[in-house]
Amino acid sequence: MAIGVSNLDLDNQVSKGLNSKRDSLGYMIAESTYRNRNNQQWYGKNSITSLLDRESLVPFEVTSGIDNNYGEMVQISDGTEIELGSITKMFDLTRIMISSADTKDNIYKLQILCSDNYTPTLLGEFMYKFKGNTDEVNSVTLELNKIYCNNKLWVRSKSEKDNAKINLFIGVYTYEI
Repeated sequence: MAIGVSNLDLDNQVSKGLNSKRDSLGYMIAESTYRNRNNQQWYGKNSITSLLDRESLVPFEVTSGIDNNYGEMVQISDGTEIELGSITKMFDLTRIMISSADTKDNIYKLQILCSDNYTPTLLGEFMYKFKGNTDEVNSVTLELNKIYCNNKLWVRSKSEKDNAKINLFIGVYTYEI
């Protein structure tokens, strides 16, 4: 188990029917229903206090390394932004919205890392190919373990071109535990 990651069920209870075990149909239906009934929250470099301010959300900028070398890690949460760093809530980092990139047809490999103290642990990774339009907005759906809200998060990237930049927002769902 990675640092800060829990194996708790969605609401600390077992869903009823259809086997009701993790990865069963009953569990997946319960989780999907919960997500569809709750709002996804989006985060960028700055914090906003109202949906009316969402146009002013500033994306995280990630600079890529090249070949086997990742660029510098960019901190996307210091453990206080999401639900004020609550130790009684968890969140799923479910989506990454790519708002722009500077290199056409560049393939980026991004890693998400988390930590509840000092040593970041790989939470997940994905590939993204920027197809060309510099203002194209795409989102990538992630399936990562739940994380306690007081965990720190980072993202880093490597690509075919050194120092290529990609801008992104993160989308999370929060849960009581």
